[in-house]
Amino acid sequence: MRLCMAYMRRKWVSVRQYTDKGVVAVKEPFKVQLEVGKLYAWCSCGLSNKQPFCDGSHKKVGMTPVRFKIEETREAWLCGCKQTSDRPFCDGTHRTDAVQNTELGQNVAA
Repeated sequence: MRLCMAYMRRKWVSVRQYTDKGVVAVKEPFKVQLEVGKLYAWCSCGLSNKQPFCDGSHKKVGMTPVRFKIEETREAWLCGCKQTSDRPFCDGTHRTDAVQNTELGQNVAA
C-alpha cells in the first residue's frame, strides 16, 4: 500500500526532498486544497505562524522549506508534526508515541 501511494503521489507532484526535521508544530495533519500551477512552500522547521506553509521563520534556524508544485488540483493532507518521511505529505508519524509524547515546539527525542 505504501509503495502504491508513493507512486500515485509522484504522478501528480514534484517535490525537492530534505532530511532535516523540525520541531513538532501540531500533532495532526493539515487538510488542504492544492491547486495546479501554484508553487507551495511547506514549513519544514515547525516554527511558521502560517502552518502548514512557510512564513520565513526557518531563517532563524538555518533550515529551508520544502517547495513543491502539483500536476492536478486536489485535496491533500500535509504533515503538521514535521517528522514525516514523505515530505510534505502526512505519513501517519504523528500517531507515534515519540511524537505524541513531545511538547509542541520541541524536537522529537531520538
